[in-house]
Amino acid sequence: MASFIQFYKSGGWAMHFISLTALVSLALIGERFFFLFKSSMNPESFLRTITKKLREGDYNGAIRYCDSIGKPLSKIIGAGLRNYKDDIREMQNAVDEVGLAEIPRINQRLNYLPVLSQVATLLGLLGTIAGLLKSFAALLTASASTRTMELIKGISVALNTTFFGLSVAIPVMLFHAFLQAKADGIVDDIDEYAVKIMNMLQDIKKG
Repeated sequence: MASFIQFYKSGGWAMHFISLTALVSLALIGERFFFLFKSSMNPESFLRTITKKLREGDYNGAIRYCDSIGKPLSKIIGAGLRNYKDDIREMQNAVDEVGLAEIPRINQRLNYLPVLSQVATLLGLLGTIAGLLKSFAALLTASASTRTMELIKGISVALNTTFFGLSVAIPVMLFHAFLQAKADGIVDDIDEYAVKIMNMLQDIKKG
């Protein structure tokens, strides 16, 4: 712990801004992680249950089932079921309306993560430049007795900020890739299974 405190202090002012970037990234990753895993579901199981209820003519039961799940896919299908007695176009419009509200929420704020990753890297680079400038200044202005120590301090600033910036940027980038893949998977499931269920509803309505 003492060594980390010394490492942090020797990095200078840039370490504070990199730490702030890390805290914002951590909060955003936690929020998105919780939201995406709360929004995910087993679409195959959902499709089987909805299909069973619709084949039995239990439309109210299918709506109640969608409401009880409360996931993006179930909300979209629930909107279609509520407009099932209207014409197919009205039913599709209801599905599209809810889909336009739900799908953007899945990808919401994910694009901040690569920006924060780049900011952490650039702050590390800025700290590196500040450290190098400090080292050059020491060579030019410091006395012979203090020059070596001032040079070491400047090099410490340069190396520590680079290391700390990359230590924040790399995990944030990896978490972004993971969360984006999770979000894309949820959206793909919505697209696939919403179409399957809507096609089934249209077939039942026509038949």
